[in-house]
Amino acid sequence: MPNAPSITITPLETSAGFGASVEGVDLNQLDEQTFKTLERALYIHKLLVIRGQAALHPSSQLALVKRFDPNSAGVHGHGTATQVMEGFKGKKSLVGANPAVPCEPMVRMLGRTVVPVGHFGTEEEVTLRSGSHVGFHKEPLTEAEMLGGETRFQRWHIDAPFYRTHPPKVTSLWSKILPRGPDLTARFDDGSGMTMKVPPGLTAFLDTTRMYESLSDEDKAWVQWSEVEYAPSPYQWIQDAKALGNGFGMVSDGLETPFDELPSNDESLVMRYPLLWTNPLDGSKALQVHHLVVRKLFRKRSADGPEEIIDDVPTLRQILYDLQRPFLIPENILVPSAEEGDLTLWWNRGLRHTAMEYPSEGYGDRLCHQVHVSSSFSSEPPRPS
Repeated sequence: MPNAPSITITPLETSAGFGASVEGVDLNQLDEQTFKTLERALYIHKLLVIRGQAALHPSSQLALVKRFDPNSAGVHGHGTATQVMEGFKGKKSLVGANPAVPCEPMVRMLGRTVVPVGHFGTEEEVTLRSGSHVGFHKEPLTEAEMLGGETRFQRWHIDAPFYRTHPPKVTSLWSKILPRGPDLTARFDDGSGMTMKVPPGLTAFLDTTRMYESLSDEDKAWVQWSEVEYAPSPYQWIQDAKALGNGFGMVSDGLETPFDELPSNDESLVMRYPLLWTNPLDGSKALQVHHLVVRKLFRKRSADGPEEIIDDVPTLRQILYDLQRPFLIPENILVPSAEEGDLTLWWNRGLRHTAMEYPSEGYGDRLCHQVHVSSSFSSEPPRPS
């Protein structure tokens, strides 16, 4: 398939104001001109659904992601293949539960299906169990509600361990098998009464550049100078804690894992990151803070002003939730349609995303390949805490 001469990029027509569909590309034969076209399009549209990639090889998917960050060591953002497989075998963790594709260990399989022998080198069947809000949300939906077509935003996040490595620049998700069935009703369950219709088994996104632009001048003033510190082993830190019904914040019940019980807790490897991340194409700023796993907020109201250190977790969670929650409305949420064989690629430093659960009966299987790699650098130089 020829690449750049036939490439077509069409913006998605949604109220969310971002995303584009791409046709005329063969990612197994990606030349430099076509990559540069995709790279520019990604930073303009934040998210690309690259159509017609049914024959995509895992090595081509990994190569695409690494081209956005050529100085990266190429290690998956959740760790090595061995670490991921250990997590998959039952270790208590919110990450690391997705096994590697045997022929390309930095590509992960996720979904809900039995992967057959011979799938890119599998030598035995692998049972995938998709994540669920049940067990993570403090007050989850009942089984009857989920079977009746209701769902939740599981966990609004960005892909990053925020420990030892920097957040990936991009994430890619290739759809091999997708569930089919009627749209579901996503409930916010946060007192707002809001709901929205969503296709089954896809991913929802928020544009955090628009989130920042929606802030008041007063909030913009302190956000641009402030930083956050994430917990060491951040997802293990919150593995027993519970989330709000909208998946956008945590309930502060004191259930976080003590730092001395975390698998990795070297304080010298904990970094401070800005709340704002820079788009390398146009310099625009995204309010990209993974507030589910923040343990300290360093708030400054001007460049030369004093720094207020907020390390009371319930307090800082409320500050960050109140700052961002007004943007979480259906009009700002994009659930881009994807077909089997499509690859969804997004700027991980400018979009927040969440998986969307679907009923256990009547919708079929889901199998995807996911790739993001730990970055060689941060958006702005991080500082040791």
